[in-house]
Amino acid sequence: MRMDAFVIIFAVITVMSGLLMLTLVVLTSIVSRNIKDISYSPLSENEAEYGLRILLFFYPNAVIHIPENDISLRFQAQNSRVIVHQDF
Repeated sequence: MRMDAFVIIFAVITVMSGLLMLTLVVLTSIVSRNIKDISYSPLSENEAEYGLRILLFFYPNAVIHIPENDISLRFQAQNSRVIVHQDF
């Protein structure tokens, strides 16, 4: 009898924590869509291309500021949301 109660309580706690995590993920996703400006400094050109593609996909309303390199200049020509700054 005690083992049955333990299993039921454990199952309920597991389901409740799963629902809580789902709620947190959905709320974070909604909140993160409202970001307007992103400053991104990649370490290499390969990372710049990958990072820009990810940022453009995940944040459809954001303006992305990035240091100047060949990849960022190409993305700036293709997308008005990418702003390139000179590297200091």
